[in-house]
Amino acid sequence: MEAFELEQLDGLGRGWSTVTFQVEGQPPQTMHLRDASQAFADIYGNPNNAEGFMLRPWIDSDPATGQRQFSTPDTGTWWHDAQAKIGEDAFVGAVILYSDVTHLSENGRKKAHPLMMTLANVSQTKRWATSGHCLLGTFPIPPRSMPSAQKTELWDRFAVTALEPLFAGMERGFLLKDPNGVERVVKPRLYAWACDYPESGKISGTLSGGTERPCSICYAQKDHLWAVQSPNVTRTVSDQRWIVANHRALSPNPEKTVGSFFSTFPSESVLWKWEIPRAPWSNPYQAIMPDIMHQADLGILHHILAAIRTKLPRELGVFDGRLSYVRDHTRITHLRFPETTYFATGANLAAFEHRAVLQVLVFIVADKLTPDEMEALRLYLEWYLLCCHVPGHTEGSLLQLEGLTLRYFWM
Repeated sequence: MEAFELEQLDGLGRGWSTVTFQVEGQPPQTMHLRDASQAFADIYGNPNNAEGFMLRPWIDSDPATGQRQFSTPDTGTWWHDAQAKIGEDAFVGAVILYSDVTHLSENGRKKAHPLMMTLANVSQTKRWATSGHCLLGTFPIPPRSMPSAQKTELWDRFAVTALEPLFAGMERGFLLKDPNGVERVVKPRLYAWACDYPESGKISGTLSGGTERPCSICYAQKDHLWAVQSPNVTRTVSDQRWIVANHRALSPNPEKTVGSFFSTFPSESVLWKWEIPRAPWSNPYQAIMPDIMHQADLGILHHILAAIRTKLPRELGVFDGRLSYVRDHTRITHLRFPETTYFATGANLAAFEHRAVLQVLVFIVADKLTPDEMEALRLYLEWYLLCCHVPGHTEGSLLQLEGLTLRYFWM
């Protein structure tokens, strides 16, 4: 995998370096990265991003009603608050990060874990261009045999290392040129970290599989920890530091506490670095934005399928038969209706697999639900399609799904 990564990075030009960390009892893990502050400057000052570039927050109002509108990032409350805290002499550099484990081969043997960056200052249409985003680094893919605590510990250390150059400029700022060549003092702030649902748990340090992880050093379930039983504890940076400082397990024998696996390296969440201790102004946990399509998939769809399974038990055989046909004629090998007779393994479906499920689903339920149920499903599908329609996504399956829903629900 490392040889493959190096081959790809060679085509991106110079400016790349490697960082290797050793975890006790595990082989060395290597990350390839570039200077995040230089990448930040390159995006902020690229002349190709001049059109629609955002510098200052402003209030957008409906001309007809005078009501405030939220049309672009610089019209939002977040940008106004950020600008108020850094002062009028500086400008906000609104950082958007994206990370996810990605398959690089059809057989799934080659994977990468890229960390991407763009800026909310750049207009949405420009962010998709090569001038509007960049690859910051590639995280290592640890072996499956590595304990979860060590994997998360390793990820935190690499993430902090990759973003450290940005943290260095949060208080003093960077003297940069904007796309029009004007020098400005720019202070980076975390606007959003886009990711899927499992990745969001890794970033925030809140999930390990299906178990809540309420502090950055322990994997004990929340009911086994003293600190989080207080109703006043919320997920902010200061609260998380307090939990760590006051951490102790309830069980008199920590070794027997369910899910209690203590890290060998007490690492802090990378999100904590985005708050300036002397001038806290926002909760960086709120910047975690699991991709809305994945939230639609992993959150709501499972409950919809469970309700249909209860409503139409006799149709499950037909449903599975059609899914089997799809499996046999496509590369979607894990397609199934959750918890059916044939595939009682849960709902661990990828996003594109969910779309295939929906394409079969509309055939099965179209004439078997009540008008109210049909309307509820129609509203969900309408919202789902709206969420999924983003530039560069897999438009083929979305258009097919939209055609089916139009056929059955908008006649």
